[in-house]
Amino acid sequence: MGQGELGHVGDNPDSAEGSSHINPADFYTDPKMAKDFVDKTGVDALAIAVGTAHGAYKLPPKLDFERIHTIANTVDVPLVLHGGSGLTDNDFKRAIQEGISKINIFTDINVAAVEAEFRKFETMNKGIIDLIPAAVEAVKQETLKKMEESQDTTKEAMAEQQKVVSELSTTVEKGEVSYQKAESRVQDWKKSLNNAEAQTITATRALNENSAYMQEAEKSADGCATSIDAFGKQVNVAAEATDNLNTSVNKIFVTEKIGEIADNISGKMRDLASSAYDATKELDEGYDTIVTKTGATGKALDMALAYALGIGGARAGVLETTFRTEK
Repeated sequence: MGQGELGHVGDNPDSAEGSSHINPADFYTDPKMAKDFVDKTGVDALAIAVGTAHGAYKLPPKLDFERIHTIANTVDVPLVLHGGSGLTDNDFKRAIQEGISKINIFTDINVAAVEAEFRKFETMNKGIIDLIPAAVEAVKQETLKKMEESQDTTKEAMAEQQKVVSELSTTVEKGEVSYQKAESRVQDWKKSLNNAEAQTITATRALNENSAYMQEAEKSADGCATSIDAFGKQVNVAAEATDNLNTSVNKIFVTEKIGEIADNISGKMRDLASSAYDATKELDEGYDTIVTKTGATGKALDMALAYALGIGGARAGVLETTFRTEK
């Protein structure tokens, strides 16, 4: 397993992080550079500088937890924290919560080993070889202590993760219910869409049929227009015939007036003829009377009689001829 380190983790007490004349942030790991470094080197783990230092602290370190969180979300390899000795329990736990996977605590276990050896030496008063078991046990216990702290943190993180998982599970269940409802709505929409498509097809057919009807109606309308034109022509012919009839009627009316006039003339001529006849008869009677009373004869009487008869007959013939002609 290859581990890389980016940034600078100093050494107490004379490290850069412990100096009051230097800004510690100038030596911290840059998140962008961390990603580039991991991508180009292919390291399996990355040690980062976020405020810790090697050795024992004179003052409690100030860790940049936000930087730890940012780098953890930027790279895809485990993060290592050097200088973990001397961290408070809260800092130790939070560093893990923000994304640290491995913490180096050599100083803490080293101090624990030395203190155990001193205690053993006071009671045993023996050589260094005899002190080794006490140092090993002290290192073991200190390591277990840190592991328990780490496990507690891990348990808390796991509990928190479990809570998140439970919430996600609840959300998923709700999502499934919502999905089922949505699926039901989709099915309803599909049915509605199918119905709408069927109605559209029906409407299209009806529209096509209506279009055919309209075409037939247009043809019928054209036929009606032709019939109307023909009827109009017939009306014009009838009007002309009516005008001719009116003219004939007017002429008939004129002829009737002429007939009335002719009747009047005929009546008058009959009267005249009757008067002529009466006059002729009187002349004839007068002639007989003259002959009877005077006994006159001769050519003079014959001429007078002929003249009288001629006048009466001539007038009667003229009147009759005129009446027949006008009639």
